[in-house]
Amino acid sequence: MTETSRSSSAGTVGGPFPWTVAGAGTVVTVALVALGLAWEGKPTPAFVGGVAVVFLAVTAVIHRSMVRAGTAHGRQPITAATWVTVVRAGLVAAFAGFLFTEPPGGSAAWVPAGLFAGAALLDAVDGALARRTDSVTELGGILDTEVDALLVAVGAVAVVAADAAPLVFLAVGVARYAFVAATRWRRHRGLAVADLAPSQFRRATGAVIMSTVFLALLPVPGPELSRTIAWLVSVPVLAHFLWDWLSVSGRV
Repeated sequence: MTETSRSSSAGTVGGPFPWTVAGAGTVVTVALVALGLAWEGKPTPAFVGGVAVVFLAVTAVIHRSMVRAGTAHGRQPITAATWVTVVRAGLVAAFAGFLFTEPPGGSAAWVPAGLFAGAALLDAVDGALARRTDSVTELGGILDTEVDALLVAVGAVAVVAADAAPLVFLAVGVARYAFVAATRWRRHRGLAVADLAPSQFRRATGAVIMSTVFLALLPVPGPELSRTIAWLVSVPVLAHFLWDWLSVSGRV
């Protein structure tokens, strides 16, 4: 990256970045306080450390999204819909603490599924709000996609670690990151990358994966059913990612 492009990228982020990070941090803080009240064991140091690690990832996602959107379209406004996406990012970080500790018992056993569901359901809110208020922005679209990917990845790791989903479901969680990395590597090598045709299946994939993770996080009906459903979901999702790769690489 040249000196000019560095300064240009920095200028596209500017003032809104610390405010959005502070907003996500506020969501995390509120969630930790609520957990301290609802969870008898209280959030453990390992839990808080895991939240901090994923919050750093959330910060990087927000910054990268602002740079990408700003480089192409100039500095982007932080709309109400974008703030909803920022809240989602904070919930992802709060949920990620359960990757590093034993899940709570009693009534608090429902908390991991609740945090995940909050981050997933707000996905419908930010998009609808942006369209209703005529405030669709490039930043909002990029950040929404990146938060979706992070939520799916963290959720997949959580349910596989809890033995509520088979190991193959990890591939579903990281499939988008692998696809993006492979596409960029292909461009880096100077090879052609075709555009993907619109797909109704692709649009529904995210909702199906999130529903599968949510079911696996619930204390009931149990891991036997959730593992079976995760298998049934993994096969067509991974097959479709493979088909998309064959399409962008010009093999089909």
